Amino acid sequence: MRLFIALDISDEMKDELERASKRLSAAAQNVKWVRKENIHLTLKFLGEAPEEEVENIKNVISGIAGKTAPYSISLGRLGAFPGPSRPRVIWVGLGKGVEETVRAAGLVEDGLEPLGFPREARPFSGHLTIGRFRVPKVDRAFQEILLSEKIKPLETRLENIVLYQSSLSRAGAVYTPVFRAEFRTEPDQGI
Repeated sequence: MRLFIALDISDEMKDELERASKRLSAAAQNVKWVRKENIHLTLKFLGEAPEEEVENIKNVISGIAGKTAPYSISLGRLGAFPGPSRPRVIWVGLGKGVEETVRAAGLVEDGLEPLGFPREARPFSGHLTIGRFRVPKVDRAFQEILLSEKIKPLETRLENIVLYQSSLSRAGAVYTPVFRAEFRTEPDQGI
């Protein structure tokens, strides 16, 4: 199974990101835009994992949810990896909720490493991918639009963490929730 762990965002946020994608698409060639229903905040991509490992992954996710209180995030600025002059990925960062999201990603790394999932080499950068370049070549006009485009700083409350299965097809990726764990609602007991 091809798996990843993510946080879901509100439909209102997805609508705003889809609007941004449409505004950018006029100036960007060779971009595969992420379908609105597939936009999420990835904490860790696991890749192929044996089905017998899924229960252990669920247990890790449940433990993380038990250590995490619901919190709010907001949409931040547009950006590109590795940079605006030769972008491969177009993303929207977080305005609010950065520290909490970094903490959640760290708990995921800590919990999955003993199961054989290697830690990420790069520091975690919470973002929402909205497009991927097929060919990382853009003109100056696109760079200017990317740097000047404003995203509404919409806010949503995150209340759970999700294990997704990613199935690839000719029509694109299909993300199916495998397991969802609700964040704790009682006061922290010193964990």
